[in-house]
Amino acid sequence: MRRSSWIITGVFAVLIGLSLAGVGFVAFTIPAAAVTLALVMIAQAPRRLPWLLATIGSTLWAVEEIAWAIRRNAGIVDASFVTEFAYYAGVAAWLAALWMMPGRRFTRTLWIPLVPAVGMLVWLMLLDPPATLTLQFPIADGILALAALSALEPTLRGRASEGRLLLALAFYVRGLSAATLSWLFDVGGLLPGFYVLWLLGYALLALGAHVELADVPGELFTAATGIVTLQLATGTLLLMLFMSDNLSNSYGVIFLSLLAYIEVGALMLILVSDRRRRMAAETELRSWAALLDSVSSVDPGTHDGRSTVGRLLDAVAERMPSLRGLVLHDGGGTSVGAAEGYAYPLVAGGTEIGRLYFAEQPQRSNVLDAVAPFLAARIQQTADQEVWRTHATTDPLTGLLNRRGLEHRADALVVRARARNVPVSVAMLDLDHFKRVNDLYDHATGDKALKVLADLLRRHLRPHDLAVRWGGEEFVVVLYDADRATAADVVRRIRQELRDRAVRPISWTLTFSAGLAGGGVPTDDGAVHGWIAEADAALKQAKDAGRDRVENAAS
Repeated sequence: MRRSSWIITGVFAVLIGLSLAGVGFVAFTIPAAAVTLALVMIAQAPRRLPWLLATIGSTLWAVEEIAWAIRRNAGIVDASFVTEFAYYAGVAAWLAALWMMPGRRFTRTLWIPLVPAVGMLVWLMLLDPPATLTLQFPIADGILALAALSALEPTLRGRASEGRLLLALAFYVRGLSAATLSWLFDVGGLLPGFYVLWLLGYALLALGAHVELADVPGELFTAATGIVTLQLATGTLLLMLFMSDNLSNSYGVIFLSLLAYIEVGALMLILVSDRRRRMAAETELRSWAALLDSVSSVDPGTHDGRSTVGRLLDAVAERMPSLRGLVLHDGGGTSVGAAEGYAYPLVAGGTEIGRLYFAEQPQRSNVLDAVAPFLAARIQQTADQEVWRTHATTDPLTGLLNRRGLEHRADALVVRARARNVPVSVAMLDLDHFKRVNDLYDHATGDKALKVLADLLRRHLRPHDLAVRWGGEEFVVVLYDADRATAADVVRRIRQELRDRAVRPISWTLTFSAGLAGGGVPTDDGAVHGWIAEADAALKQAKDAGRDRVENAAS
């Protein structure tokens, strides 16, 4: 439990203690409680609309209580425009907030056990209808209590913070104290007890809002606070009944019975909510464990047109239905889904490496906080491995695969081709008169010529095709799902585009010679390497025959 929760509890304990010291302290304690509630909510800087409205409502109530304190200090007991407007505007804001809270719904599971509690509020207000209509605020607080009880459903299902329990209990205590006041309106001795109940309501509101907005994992704290508050409220109400001589009449017996039922019912709600939240947390932990297992099992050796990091992100998205998107800060903008909604940073080694985007803020972010570093570390490890693998398997000048890269990728291509029974062809290309380029110009011009050919290969090849810088001015192209005739067409198109491309300052037309091999379904894992040797022999024939031509290897 956070220290801030204990500080809030301590502040309200002091205020309640002062209110018991005498009526003279009430003028200070009630406004102080309302201001504390407003400050607690403002300090959390809520962004969701329901809680923005609730913060506005709490601030208005603080203004109302301060205005009442000033008027009472001046000996004025009548309401003013400021007190009336601030109170009812605050009620409207809180009512809208409770109505808009996600997951709010009416179910028999919730309302059947709450019928006696709701009936008690209505019964108390109907015991003295003229007083209820004169005071008016018991009706408003009764409506708030009903709205708050309807927002309990997601908490009981383990889908919302246990702070909702404290909020519902707070509004019910307010409604109960206001309804009791309308019943015992003419008994002056009940006023100190009424103020204690009102302070308890503010205390529960502040603690409930803090638990909800700060996402405080306080199951035990919430249960203890709810039980202690119910005991204090019950004791205060009994004292008010005793002071008003209503404890011994039939109404007093009914009142006591309903209070006992409410205590038991509230305790059961707390226990049920706690159990379901624990079950939901265990389910979420199991889901995270399965997620970590799935991303750990992503095979870096599998190549299907998607990078290892990309496939890892796909695995994360598949295991997290609430996830809207995931973006990495890797320079390449590797991502999956949409970068919108509630952003949660992924931090590895003290550096933010990316962000998870959820449709809304997760209700149990403590679980996410505990597991996300493992996910971030796995993603970072995979990204680093992919960078190292890319450097080891890629030619730094052209960005094409090198020989090691071909070794790494060819086996997977052969397996795919055999599984789908499609042909594979191999072409070996060699830039004509490349030594002359380096001799007449410089190596930078030769590098430029190599990059031009590499760019043409990238543009003409499909995702499953492989383009390799074999060495010097030689390139190997492995064409997936292409027979010898198709491969010849592809190579001739590339050759023509190179002839049409002017590479400054080279004064002649660049051409290449090529040898073709393969064209069938590979029958063994080493087929590609055998075809490369055959394509190399065909390339030599093309060179010997005058260059700038494509030769087929003997079948």
